[in-house]
Amino acid sequence: MTAALALQKAVYSRLTGDTALMALISGVYDVADRAASYPYITIGADTVDAYLTKTTSGFNVLLRLDIWTTALGRSPGKAIENEVYRLLHRATFTITGFTLIDCQFDSSESSLENSDRLLRGTLRFRALIQL
Repeated sequence: MTAALALQKAVYSRLTGDTALMALISGVYDVADRAASYPYITIGADTVDAYLTKTTSGFNVLLRLDIWTTALGRSPGKAIENEVYRLLHRATFTITGFTLIDCQFDSSESSLENSDRLLRGTLRFRALIQL
């Protein structure tokens, strides 16, 4: 299994296992199906770079999470973003087949996706993963 896929599975488990977050959203998806109700989270694109030192090898993974909502205003989406941040920034969790050295918040942005009030909040987390 690749480091990015292993990280995605671990993040999925961490997010869906939290009752406070799940009370705010309908689900967490790789790709949301058309029947999914808002708000929800998709685990989006990732970028993987090698992490190599004299004694360690692994991966530096930048993982994108998108929060999708049709709420009036940005406040509901920001509340979801805060929960995701709480669950992932500087968190310790298990990644099958790898060791998580660190997971840190990297950046965020929000945008109006179309005229139907679809809002997307994007969070990026950087994970340092050792083989």
